[in-house]
Amino acid sequence: MDEAVIRQIRDKGFCFTLTQRYQNQLAKKLNELVPCSEMSIFLKTGSDATTASVRIARAYTNRIKVMRCGYHGWHDWCVEMKGGIPEKFYEDVYEFRYNNLQQLEELMVKYGDQTAAIIMTPFGHPNHQKMEEPQPGFLEGVRKIATRFGAVLIFDEVRTNFRLSMGGAQKLYGVTPDLSVLGKSMANGYAISAVSGKTEVMMAASQKLFISSTFFPNSDGFVAALKTIEILEREHVIDNIWEKGDRFLKKVRNIIGKYNVGAGTDRCCTHVLHNL
Repeated sequence: MDEAVIRQIRDKGFCFTLTQRYQNQLAKKLNELVPCSEMSIFLKTGSDATTASVRIARAYTNRIKVMRCGYHGWHDWCVEMKGGIPEKFYEDVYEFRYNNLQQLEELMVKYGDQTAAIIMTPFGHPNHQKMEEPQPGFLEGVRKIATRFGAVLIFDEVRTNFRLSMGGAQKLYGVTPDLSVLGKSMANGYAISAVSGKTEVMMAASQKLFISSTFFPNSDGFVAALKTIEILEREHVIDNIWEKGDRFLKKVRNIIGKYNVGAGTDRCCTHVLHNL
C-alpha cells in the first residue's frame, strides 16, 4: 500500500485542487460494499466527517436538533470537554445511552419534529467505558424512530468500517442508515474520511452547503484507500481475523474458566480492539 502511494507522489504528485479519478473510483467501490452508499464526500478526519454529516442532515431536513450516542470527535457540537465553547454551539445536541431505546424515544417524542439527525455508533464504544454489542432490536428500533420522525439516521462507522465486515457494522447487523461516516481502517492509517449515503440526502451538500478544505483532494489518501480495500478483499483479511480471533478467545475463555480473575470476553469487542 505504501508503494502505491509512493508511486503516486513520485510519478504524478498528490496535492491537487480538482477532482481526480481516484475519488470517483473510491466512491464507486464504497457503493459496491457499503449498504447505504450511493454518493460520497471525502474529507480528512473523523471529526471532519461527523460534522459534515450533521450539517448535511440539517440542510436536508431544515431542522436543527441532533440526537447523539457515542464519541464523534472534537468539534464544538460534540466534544466531551466543553472548555472554550459557548453553550449555544451545542445546546441543540442531546445525548442518549447506547442500547437504551426508551431514552431515545422519550427525546424524540419531545423534540422529534425539530430533530435533523440521530447520529450514533452502531457498535457501542463510548469513551473510557465498556464496549457493547447492540441488543436484539435496538438498531432496528432506532431506524424505525428516525423514519417515523423524519430524521436522518447517521451511523458513525469511523471505527467499525472495514473491521467488522467489508460493509461495516450496518452490513453485519443488517440495519441501513441514511448516511454513514467512514475513516481510519479504510486507508490503513492514511488521512482520509468520508460521508457516504443515500442520494436524496447527500444532494443537500451539493445544493445548500459548502464543504471544502485545503487538503481534501489530496490523492495519497484515495490511493491508499483503494489499495487497502483491494488487499482486504483479495486476502479475505476480515474473515481471517474473525477466525483467528475466535481461536484466541477460545483459549482465553478456557483460562478464565479455570481461574476466578473477574475477567470476561466479548467476540465482537475483541475483534474491534484488535483492529484499532
